[in-house]
Amino acid sequence: MFRSAKLCLAALLLAAGPAAAQQPDSTPREQLTGAKAAIDRVEAALAQPSLSQDALQQQRSNLEPARSALVALLASVIGPRDASKQRLEKLGPPPKPGEPPESAEVTAARDRENTLFGDLDGVAKEAQLQIVRIDQLNNTIVERLRTDFARQIFQRSASILDPFFWATVASDLPQAVANLTQALSQIWVSFRANAGPGPIGIAVLIVLAGALACRFLRGRAVRLRNRLAARQSASRRFTATLDALLDIVHAVLGWPMAALVPLVALKVAELVPEQLLVDFGVPIVMALLVPAVFDATAVGVMAVGRPNLRLLPLSDWAVDQIHRRMRWIAFIIGADILLPSLGKVTYAPVSLTVASTGLFSVLFCIVGAELLLRLRDAPTTTESGEPIPGAQESNKLDILRPLTWLVIAAAVAGLLSGYIALANFIVILMLAALFVAALAYILMTLVDAVLTDRLATDESLGRAIASALGVSPRNVAFAATLFSGVLRLLILIAAVTTFVVPLGSYSIDFASVMEHAFFGFQVGEITISISSILLAITLFSVVMIATTLVRGWIRNTLLPRTTLDASLQNSIATMIGYTGVILASAVGLFQIGLNLQNFAIVAGALSVGIGFGLQSIVSNFVSGLILLAERPIRVGDIIAVAGEEGFVRRISVRATEIETYDRATLIIPNSQLITGSVKNWVYGNTWSRVRVSIDVGYDADVDAVRAAMLSAAEDDPRILPTPPPRVFLSKLGSAALEFELFAVVTSVETLPAVKSDLHLRILKNFRAKGIRVAAQLPAAPAPVVVSLDEALGAVGAARLRAEAAEKPG
Repeated sequence: MFRSAKLCLAALLLAAGPAAAQQPDSTPREQLTGAKAAIDRVEAALAQPSLSQDALQQQRSNLEPARSALVALLASVIGPRDASKQRLEKLGPPPKPGEPPESAEVTAARDRENTLFGDLDGVAKEAQLQIVRIDQLNNTIVERLRTDFARQIFQRSASILDPFFWATVASDLPQAVANLTQALSQIWVSFRANAGPGPIGIAVLIVLAGALACRFLRGRAVRLRNRLAARQSASRRFTATLDALLDIVHAVLGWPMAALVPLVALKVAELVPEQLLVDFGVPIVMALLVPAVFDATAVGVMAVGRPNLRLLPLSDWAVDQIHRRMRWIAFIIGADILLPSLGKVTYAPVSLTVASTGLFSVLFCIVGAELLLRLRDAPTTTESGEPIPGAQESNKLDILRPLTWLVIAAAVAGLLSGYIALANFIVILMLAALFVAALAYILMTLVDAVLTDRLATDESLGRAIASALGVSPRNVAFAATLFSGVLRLLILIAAVTTFVVPLGSYSIDFASVMEHAFFGFQVGEITISISSILLAITLFSVVMIATTLVRGWIRNTLLPRTTLDASLQNSIATMIGYTGVILASAVGLFQIGLNLQNFAIVAGALSVGIGFGLQSIVSNFVSGLILLAERPIRVGDIIAVAGEEGFVRRISVRATEIETYDRATLIIPNSQLITGSVKNWVYGNTWSRVRVSIDVGYDADVDAVRAAMLSAAEDDPRILPTPPPRVFLSKLGSAALEFELFAVVTSVETLPAVKSDLHLRILKNFRAKGIRVAAQLPAAPAPVVVSLDEALGAVGAARLRAEAAEKPG
């Protein structure tokens, strides 16, 4: 589990020495030859069937520089090769027999380009072939590592209760102690041989400097934690997670650094050989570092001693019980790292390694079972009957109890059946899961607290950042929330991938995969690389930001100083924005590697899509461009379309937004505005005609009616004097005379108000002159509908009555 950490620490100790000399530049063919030689050596080494895991890892490490060199070589060759190919295409093929001969200069140039293209193309193809060889060898190494790992995990030994096994351990113990004593004496002899005033002084200075630096940094961490705890305005989640991270830093700067600094001092002063420092120093530092970080992470996530910063639903009693057992588990982890590592270095008998591994697994099972049994009887109320804070909510974490019991049961079964390595692996896997989950929880909560709680929720901070960036606070909140989600997803992915290490794939595998994905891998004739994609996104973002700034300056600063109307200014700014989007997209696609031929393929695919279902989208897009260019409808116009009427607020390439008089937003596709009938009230000017119709009785004075209506129109300043208002007798009705007033107003927006005011003034003038508005005519009676039988019966009855009337007496 801790193999990658040990390798990193060993690299840190070795990095204190002089740096390796840089190799001089060489030709592409020489670089290719050197990479092939390295691959051949690795391939020859892998032919040996009995390589250890460390040897396999070393061969894997030897392949990585060769692959990186080949990828760089391939990238440096492809560009000149393609340029040479283009020059050959410009020169064209040699003339055929019977055609006019070409000049000697052209022939010589073609020969040179053919030679250059052949060399570069050969190097590129050979480099691709060697990269494929490296990938195949990597797969072979990974499979052998996984096979060895599985064989070690499922290797069966004696049961933990077998007395003969412990008798063997007791007999092998003196030999292990003797080997360790001999190794320590070798270190002491080497130290005495190299000791002197100079080296000792250098080592003492390094230790003092490291101790002072660690003490200063630990003090700063403690002061920062106290300052955060004293701040009341800070977010609780932000303070809690940052306090947990500072506690981890404080723990790392303690005993682990106290062990690492002397080792670095011994290395720099050359008092002890490097290999001895790596063999004995790395296990000691790791045995202190891993438990310290494990314990500090547990303290931070449970907020031991700081209940006001606790994020997990746990009571103080539960936190105290769990923390005590976590201290013991951290001690067990440290011993489990140190003793097997020292046994491997001192060539201790295998029985001792198996015994130490099994013993530590037993101790973990005991501590874990005792903790679960104690938590089962956790109090939920105080002696006075009041509920304990966090005790009721702790049932959210109850899912961990059956999982822990399951792990303990599996480990006990492995120990009793002789699969001690498997039992230890199960225990370490659970502890690693708890540690990674806790650390990921802290980091994800910190990211969410900083971006969501601070940027997206704090209005003052959001407005300040929005003002500095020149965007709206809503955009800042949206970007912060989106960025928070992306970062938390990356943290979650990183946490999940760490479990690849104990499951048989090593950290170097993950690093290699990430490197290949970052620098590119071939899929057919297309090279996919995260670096190119990230660079393309960066270029696209830069061009879009530049376009936004330019468009904003043109719209807000330049265009308002011209004589152009507002709608034309909006059209210019919109077209600049679309041009910037097209330019940014082209730059990003070219960076990814799409050339004109790929664009032709994409265009062909789009044409098929347009033929099958994108007609309306393309039609709206083209119609939007026509509206922006011809401007038959402009922003601010009052139009009537699709049975609705309102103001044009925005014209985009897909649709036009119309705000109705009811303050509703009507979205009309642009194709309807181009192909359909649209009434534009203000296309030529903002004038509009108002029409008022009045019915008066036949007994009214028509001249007085005309004068009253004209007076009402002339008193309104919103009505234009030219053309002047006019009154017409439009109809001689059956019961009334119909008069109509026509006038022209300055703005169509005032039409409803002008019409209402005219009605009021006309009614007032009529009442002043005694003019009566015609009353509404009575409604005609509804026709009576009878059936044919009823009609015939009525006719018969009438006839009988007539005959009876004609008879005498």
